[in-house]
Amino acid sequence: MIPDSFLFRISQKILNKYKDNLSNLVIVLPSRRASLFLSSELSKIISKPMWLPEFYSIDDFIFSINSLKSINKLELFFEFYSVYFQSVKNPHSLDKCYKWANMLLNDFDEIDRSLVSKKELFSYLSDVKRIESWHLDLENNQQDIQDYLDFFKSLSIIYDGLKHSLLEKNLAYPGLAQRLIAEGLSSLQNWLNHKQKQKVIFIGLDALTVSQEKVIDFLLEKNLCDIFWDADTYFINNMEQEAGSFLRRYQKKWPQALDISSDFLDTPKNIKIIGATKSVNQAKLLANILQEKSYTEKELKKVAVILPNEDLLLSVLESIPTKINNINVTMGYKLTHHPVISLFQDVLNVFLNTRNIKVGSKNQTRHFAKKDIIKLLNNFYFKSII
Repeated sequence: MIPDSFLFRISQKILNKYKDNLSNLVIVLPSRRASLFLSSELSKIISKPMWLPEFYSIDDFIFSINSLKSINKLELFFEFYSVYFQSVKNPHSLDKCYKWANMLLNDFDEIDRSLVSKKELFSYLSDVKRIESWHLDLENNQQDIQDYLDFFKSLSIIYDGLKHSLLEKNLAYPGLAQRLIAEGLSSLQNWLNHKQKQKVIFIGLDALTVSQEKVIDFLLEKNLCDIFWDADTYFINNMEQEAGSFLRRYQKKWPQALDISSDFLDTPKNIKIIGATKSVNQAKLLANILQEKSYTEKELKKVAVILPNEDLLLSVLESIPTKINNINVTMGYKLTHHPVISLFQDVLNVFLNTRNIKVGSKNQTRHFAKKDIIKLLNNFYFKSII
């Protein structure tokens, strides 16, 4: 436990304020990982057995109130394509649509998070695109231009169709889930009553969406929530610090909720800058530092390694000294960056580069490229399988 850490201070405040009523609370944090660390801090300072609050990430909290399931991006695309295919006259093929659909779905998500009137926005976009088409070559591209304009006219229909299709299946993307609550705030009170909880505690949130702000406004008005911000004077008082722009706005909007510390300037720092050429050398240098420091297991819990590039993750993991057993990886890693993907690429190339060749009077037979076969046979992972 770090006595001056943000989580320690918050744990003390929660315990002092709510004492034996922790089980009546719902605590909402930026992520599930933060929930894990806060529950650990609380358990260290509790002197007697008691039930802890329920912990949620901000997204889990929203979906729990709606009783909806979060849909992943690939499923969302197929739902979108099904609606899109039925809503426009000349729809693109599946693969062509996939290239631009994610951008539009992100826009839908942002529209809902911001509580924008979709009817007015889509009508405005349709008018803008119609005006932009005035200077185009209508004689040679009339059909393409008309399809383009029809698509923008259909955006509102596509949005409504996608929303209906998702809710019918009890699914939603994050923005839609937030909008549903912001437009039906009574569901918050009903959810708390159902859970038999008295208050919601928001901790360490930043860059809230319009929908999330509306939820907090409602809960504050009903005296159903408290907010604890991880705010520091260095970022709040210095107007040049962009990192504090949201917190400065929240300070004006909810002045009673902002508890500001000065840890950033008051905490002693020891900064060393060490040069290293190439990515592999950075990973090896990290391994040497960890080896020389000989951290204890308790000290290792306070050590964080921040990578400038996610491609370094495998190199770093392989370079970490074997005596360090427990590693907490908090970043994602794309499958395309893993060496095992080379096996799938080699197998696909064998079939993609095949040729049907007719030899003499015989029927055409499939032939494989020699170089592809040799490359597959030499693949490390293929050798491991056979």
